[in-house]
Amino acid sequence: MTKSRHYIWNRADRVDESLMPHRVIECFEVWKDDLRREWDHLTEKRRSDIRHRIKKQHQNLNESLVKLGYPEHN
Repeated sequence: MTKSRHYIWNRADRVDESLMPHRVIECFEVWKDDLRREWDHLTEKRRSDIRHRIKKQHQNLNESLVKLGYPEHN
């Protein structure tokens, strides 16, 4: 089971401006890679759940970035 994590990109307005947007994007990528670590050993249901979670959090990341005046992350 994955540890409960706080998504820094959902609180990007609290991140030091000198670190934006690189730190937030870096944290998102590390989080995403961590979720996919054992991808080959997961059931299709779990993979689907992870894809949905990543998609939703990617949308949240982009909303936060745009709201703060940064370009969207692909």
